[in-house]
Amino acid sequence: MKPSYLSYLTSLLALLWLGHSTLAWAETNGADDFSYIQLIETEDSDCALKDGSMMSLSNSQQGVSVEVWVDRWFMDVQTADHTKHTFNHHNELIPLGCTNTVSGKQHWTIHSVKKLPN
Repeated sequence: MKPSYLSYLTSLLALLWLGHSTLAWAETNGADDFSYIQLIETEDSDCALKDGSMMSLSNSQQGVSVEVWVDRWFMDVQTADHTKHTFNHHNELIPLGCTNTVSGKQHWTIHSVKKLPN
């Protein structure tokens, strides 16, 4: 029995997605430990009115410049928002948005982290 074209295409797309995820994971989890880059929730009065909190990107290590790519998810569906944020040695917190909007819940995931020359 020959595999169908749709089956072949599905397998190919899965391999491409795994390769993309693996590259992002390798860049994030390579030789450098980037555990000092985190997504954190903080209190915000505007977000509290929507029954949510502010989600921010945090750099807890001073003196390190990094480039962080973040993906946004709205109602558990990944959006086209793929944003780059740069932490210079003096940046500690970058607000991303409220975890709850008038239209629904949203969250963010870190796609990749790359150390920049100081």
